[in-house]
Amino acid sequence: AMSPIVILILSGLALGGSFWLFRMSCGSMSFSRINIISFSFYVPLLLQGYFGAIAVALDVDGHPVLSMLIDDKERALGWAAIMYSMVVVPLGMLAANRLLLRQSPLYAWTRYTHAPMRLSSGSHEGRLLMSLFILSACCIVAVGYSFWASGGIGMLTIAGADSVSAAEVREAVGWDFAGVAWIRQLFAITLCPLMSYIAFAYWKTTGTQECRAWFILMLVASLVSLSMTFAKSSVFMYLFGYIFLAVILEGRVSPGRGSLVALLALAVLLGMYAFSYSDQSIKETFSLRNHNSGIVTRVIVGQIIGVYGSLYLFPAYWDHLSFLRQMGWYAAMTGENQEQSCDLIMATIMNPQGARGFATSLFPAEAWAVYGWPGLIAGPLLVGCAIGLMAIVFLRSPKNPVTVGVFAYLSCKISLGSGFLLFFYNPEVVKALAVLACFVWVGYSPRRQMPPRPVR
Repeated sequence: AMSPIVILILSGLALGGSFWLFRMSCGSMSFSRINIISFSFYVPLLLQGYFGAIAVALDVDGHPVLSMLIDDKERALGWAAIMYSMVVVPLGMLAANRLLLRQSPLYAWTRYTHAPMRLSSGSHEGRLLMSLFILSACCIVAVGYSFWASGGIGMLTIAGADSVSAAEVREAVGWDFAGVAWIRQLFAITLCPLMSYIAFAYWKTTGTQECRAWFILMLVASLVSLSMTFAKSSVFMYLFGYIFLAVILEGRVSPGRGSLVALLALAVLLGMYAFSYSDQSIKETFSLRNHNSGIVTRVIVGQIIGVYGSLYLFPAYWDHLSFLRQMGWYAAMTGENQEQSCDLIMATIMNPQGARGFATSLFPAEAWAVYGWPGLIAGPLLVGCAIGLMAIVFLRSPKNPVTVGVFAYLSCKISLGSGFLLFFYNPEVVKALAVLACFVWVGYSPRRQMPPRPVR
């Protein structure tokens, strides 16, 4: 086992080097100018990975699952994988900047965020807005349908229930949906928040009452849709996305407005915890020893359990997974079972507790499960390149409400804690963007003029 002093010294060096490299990648690490790159450092790596990795390496986490499964070697390897990722991910972003951006990241971000919004001419913009209104109406109908197909189950149903009953309700909503699943997933969960960001960008650009009403409707529909499945982190990240929008639209967010949105998102998160675990005291909620329903331990340690679970299971108990067999379309074509590391980790580690779900974790978990050592070594560099490339694409694209909304949505949707393969193939996002592109194309396409009748 490594000495605790060595672990703390190397962890401090990794933190300092990571912060410096991330700053070089985006030009500014200021909270008032937060973007997809600086956010990747502060939340997935620092908050959800760094502190938990140190606690696990020092064997002071006290997590029952980790204590039961892993030994000192796996504790050290998981810690090293996370520290390595903190340093190499920004190197991938820098590589993308050197190859494609070829200018100061700070200058590129400042020029983009201070650039004026571009709108089409009156008739074209009116047709585009009408097309987006129709798509938004489809999303609202999908939210209502999802609520109806869930038997009217929402946050109010879970209020006052004990933790066991609350878990049963959450499982029923998330896994036993009686309606058409793709309607809920595509229109209610994915497209509805995206359209609310676009509506917000239109409202701030045009200032019209129609766009303001459009935004309020989509905001309410998005909150209902995301809270219906009790995905607490999804609601928090959705509200946090408006900080991204403010930075993109105005260049920075004021401390007052940024703090207000962050506190609102935190209040909603705590409120959902209060609904979900109403029989739990405040002390238990914030206890560092409450690993099942404690908010602090679930954020700091719970998000990296998948990394250690992956190191424990692959290849000792499961062979490394095939890239293609993790793709739903390949499984549908070949008739083979779709294998995902998050499913196997959840089924193997958490199944004795009777849980269903996904063992979400930082991307090294899936990189190791699929590719082993090559994935663990090259994965952080590829992920950094993917994030840097996505940022460069938007920095060079026209700045209009649609692209701004999509940029903000992807900034909070594509997370280092969402897996490895999703950076390169995310079917839900691809489907949503394809549907949006079709409606935008219909709105932009010029109407055909009927030829004049010949004069007899």
